[in-house]
Amino acid sequence: YRVIKVVRIRPDSPAAIAGLRAEDIILSVDGQPATTFTVNSLKKLFRVEREHLLKIKRGDQMVEVKIKLRRMI
Repeated sequence: YRVIKVVRIRPDSPAAIAGLRAEDIILSVDGQPATTFTVNSLKKLFRVEREHLLKIKRGDQMVEVKIKLRRMI
């Protein structure tokens, strides 16, 4: 069993703009269960500038968040 948990959010980052918070648990990315991704495949996916739909668990709530990735440097 694997859980993908947000540890921290950089100010003004795509995650911060999308409303992600520390302690959010990512359940799916674009409809695919997050547990099907490896750490490396998830990092690679999030390096491409595009939009993703994330389903997250925040406490007892389920929330869908659109994140629009962009180059940070």
